[in-house]
Amino acid sequence: MSDEPRLDFVDYTSIAFPSDNLTVGKLRKLHPDLFDVEGSGHREFFSANAWGKKSQPNEEWLAAMLSAERYLARHAFELACGKTSTCLTQLGDTRDESAVDLGKYYVHFGLSSGQQHADQLIRAFEAQAAAQGKPPEGPVPPSRPVRGR
Repeated sequence: MSDEPRLDFVDYTSIAFPSDNLTVGKLRKLHPDLFDVEGSGHREFFSANAWGKKSQPNEEWLAAMLSAERYLARHAFELACGKTSTCLTQLGDTRDESAVDLGKYYVHFGLSSGQQHADQLIRAFEAQAAAQGKPPEGPVPPSRPVRGR
């Protein structure tokens, strides 16, 4: 049993998200017109994906993908903590709807070969997040009486 206190939040830094494998090289292959043409719009691509920017919906896919990963991880964590109302249910969304949307981003960015592969990737990081929310295993140690009083 660990002596470390249980976190009340997801430690996203300890989760291996599929988007961690997205590279500028993959973005160049996906959008050569934005990265490999003189005077291309790579700055506009990254500007469109900055948080809070207004742009065309398909230009915000990178930001949406990162957000969806974190919402699904937090949802899994909250379920493991025993919560019945999670970040997704509070938004009126479901886990399956979010997973389908995230799968489309994974396919678009070349991180998965299809929805079934995306589902496997999603379940893997959900398991990592859920493991953080589960109570420590093993029996609770008995409290020790104070001696000498």
